[in-house]
Amino acid sequence: WASVLMALFILVAHALERCIGCRKWCSDHLDFSGHALISGHFWVPFTSSFLHGHTAHALRQSFLVVLTGIPSELALGTWLFLGVYLLSGLFGCVVSWLALRRKLRSNPEYSILPRDELDAIANLTNSRGASANTYGSAVLAALVAERMSLQRALRPIGFTSQAAANAALVAARIISEFYSPSSSRLRAYPLPSAAVVGFVVASVHRAGPVEVTVARAIAFWFAAGCVLRFCPRLTCLRPQSSHAQTDYEGHIAGGVYSGLCGICYLLLSGGEALPGPSAWLAMAAICLATVPPEVLGLQTVDDT
Repeated sequence: WASVLMALFILVAHALERCIGCRKWCSDHLDFSGHALISGHFWVPFTSSFLHGHTAHALRQSFLVVLTGIPSELALGTWLFLGVYLLSGLFGCVVSWLALRRKLRSNPEYSILPRDELDAIANLTNSRGASANTYGSAVLAALVAERMSLQRALRPIGFTSQAAANAALVAARIISEFYSPSSSRLRAYPLPSAAVVGFVVASVHRAGPVEVTVARAIAFWFAAGCVLRFCPRLTCLRPQSSHAQTDYEGHIAGGVYSGLCGICYLLLSGGEALPGPSAWLAMAAICLATVPPEVLGLQTVDDT
């Protein structure tokens, strides 16, 4: 129940923030920042994981919590999973904050400013989102629930057949892109885009009960995200020249922490210490998703 509850919290928090218009209050009291943490607001590393900048991010993260959280919860138990999930977000927030301080100190454009002013800028920079949590949950699920079927993972939310679970995976990954700020091509041609999406989802469902494991589903999810980031013209009419500032350090920190927890669990439980091929494939896709596109010299889009 914990993973479903976390996903519901993300959707409800995003809906309330948009409907009530309390973005400033949430930013001041619930978003993570170094200043808030230093001031004694110790809840912000946890509350910030339920807040998201736009609908596409909230939808993606909520389904990813379910996709990776349920199998991890079935393997580890509710309270152990919940502890790892929340702590991975805590580590992600702190590491991204410290990494931002280091970046500002080494940036030539800010070299004229004293160090204490640079640190103040970093401390006042807010961050939000469940990416560190979900990256950690994805690594954890790939390790401890590698061979679990997708059908079993999604059965608690009503998908009782393998074909329906496969179709839900594809639909969730594609449909959220309609709400992405960078998906101007999808919004410019809504009917053809909806027809293509419907055809793809229906084809996956009609393909029958093709066995898909949790690790392979995670690999598909992150690989599809990499394709959209590295080939922005698939969904965007006018790709931007610069990519949004993303907390890749926080993503990595959450994944590394949860990965260590998963390996320790396998060792202590007498299971296989080394992950199988599907788990390695999933973790390769997750690692590729943390590589900034500009590092590879690729054109990117602003997806804030």
